[in-house]
Amino acid sequence: MHSFGSKLKQLREEQGFSQEQLAKELNVSRQAVWKWETDKGLPDIQNIVRLSELFDVTTDYLLKESELIAEPTPTRKWNSEEDIGFYLGMILILVGGLAFEGSTSWILISIGLVFLVFFDELLISIKRFFSNRDN
Repeated sequence: MHSFGSKLKQLREEQGFSQEQLAKELNVSRQAVWKWETDKGLPDIQNIVRLSELFDVTTDYLLKESELIAEPTPTRKWNSEEDIGFYLGMILILVGGLAFEGSTSWILISIGLVFLVFFDELLISIKRFFSNRDN
């Protein structure tokens, strides 16, 4: 079974941190890190969360004893095209729902929903159209 301490030590070494560097990063003493790695103590909840963020693993992985070696938790990469479509769609829906009445409201809400659902396909079509025009 892999304990908290052995997992912490493995993660620290994989990331190239010394005990001193990790202690400085967490604003604790090097002795505190040594205690954690030798299972003579546990960090407080804030430091457990900070460790999980620093090493890109879940708090579950750090705290549960298991045979499994951690795979980094996938972090969502910002995709500007997808996110722009989402935010633009949400803005149109909110503006349509809050600022206007009647058919203007429904038009903005409908366009917002189309952006939410079909923005990726719309971008692909526009890119394809302009790349074909250039050829």
